[in-house]
Amino acid sequence: MGASADQLLMARRTKTTLPTTKALLKPRVVDCEQQRAAKVTRTKRYYNKHAKDLPPLQKGDTVSVQPFKEKGKWCRGTVTKRLDARSYEVE
Repeated sequence: MGASADQLLMARRTKTTLPTTKALLKPRVVDCEQQRAAKVTRTKRYYNKHAKDLPPLQKGDTVSVQPFKEKGKWCRGTVTKRLDARSYEVE
């Protein structure tokens, strides 16, 4: 989150031989939830910038599917029925 492990543990900058101001050595609480939410928002914005909706599939279209239990293995199938907006039954 933009800080070293020491800084996160102590909630402040650590003392060093380099000249530094006393204000930087005072504890500062970092709001991780707010930073995480901002990161999620940024990621979503960059993804949606170039993402496009796929055209709906029709009954009889040939598709490639990855079975739920067999990760990494793709199989060919045919759309038999549309279940929801982005859900299909494939045989």
